[in-house]
Amino acid sequence: KSSESDDRKEYDIETSRGIFVQAFNQLHKVPVEAFRNTSTGDRVFRVNFTGEAGIDAGGVYREGLQRIMENLFSHRVTLLVPCPNAENKLSSNLGSYIPNPKLTSQLAMDMFEFAGRLAGLSLRFKASLPFLFPSLVWKQLCGQTLDREDLMAMDTLTGQALYAIDKCAEAYTMDGEHHEPITNEADFRAAFGEMYFVTNSSTGEEVELMTGGSARLVTFANRKEYVATALEYRLHEFDAQVAAIRRGLASVVPMPALRLFTWQELEILVAGRPEIDLDVLKRQTTYSGYSKDDPVVRRFWKVLAGMTPEERSKYVRFTWGRSRLPMSESWSNKHTITRRGCGNPDKALPVSHTCFFSIELPAYTTLERMKWGLMTAVHFGGGGILNG
Repeated sequence: KSSESDDRKEYDIETSRGIFVQAFNQLHKVPVEAFRNTSTGDRVFRVNFTGEAGIDAGGVYREGLQRIMENLFSHRVTLLVPCPNAENKLSSNLGSYIPNPKLTSQLAMDMFEFAGRLAGLSLRFKASLPFLFPSLVWKQLCGQTLDREDLMAMDTLTGQALYAIDKCAEAYTMDGEHHEPITNEADFRAAFGEMYFVTNSSTGEEVELMTGGSARLVTFANRKEYVATALEYRLHEFDAQVAAIRRGLASVVPMPALRLFTWQELEILVAGRPEIDLDVLKRQTTYSGYSKDDPVVRRFWKVLAGMTPEERSKYVRFTWGRSRLPMSESWSNKHTITRRGCGNPDKALPVSHTCFFSIELPAYTTLERMKWGLMTAVHFGGGGILNG
């Protein structure tokens, strides 16, 4: 259903049949208490992929959650949109998303609230789901004040432009370079041209910053008023959408407790750490049919050490059905490397069991074959293709 919907380019929330929308349709009316229920272990619900033979002992559930997140944080559903920095390929948050400020319907607000419930689920059950938000969203979720740096982190071009207008009378630029101060209207107009009290939204539309703003000229005298109103608009243009996410989060996690954390700590609590720490992974690894000093195992860790951060994340996805490691080392499963018996190990591929964070690893005889096997699994083994 999701693939067919994608082929038809059904990305609007009303028409999409993507995995996130399917999950929303099935779960958003479930009593919220179910999202707080710890009696079922670390799973809030069970997942069944129609037409597939996977039995949900935990791995299918994690795979389902991962697919929900991959669908939500993508172009395949318009609930979220890429940060302007991602569109412009500038500075930070190149892979981050923000709430779509154009979506204000009740359906959209219900979906944002459902996304917040998933964030609460991720925090409460240590699922480390990859919520790819910039600081502007995380700060609002834990009640912290926004500032110019949050706009810079999301939309560097606009942040730099507003800074240049605001500080044009000073002798140094944002980068600390010297420039000739602007001190009069003629020089201001020469530097910035004809501007009005309008700005572009995060989705590119031109909006008035006040009634009649498209007819009010920005001058040297009123430039700071313009910068303040533009900054206020850009920092708060999707307040309603973030408030809905926050309601969903608050229905699963006590919000007063979250005020004890910085936005960086909240991000880690919800989404885990984006990097896969190999030292942590080694400490949490057990072996069956191998020892930690076996030449095959040494080749395994050497290949993982040479992977990019994204490839390591995909390895964890292949073996555990999730793309990030939990924040603490109190894991529900140890990472297990088991010897895979096969005729010619150099022509065999690894097999994973995501319910148990386990990989059946052939006894590759060379580093090159080990790299071939693991890279094949990493790049083509996601979503159960090579899962046992």
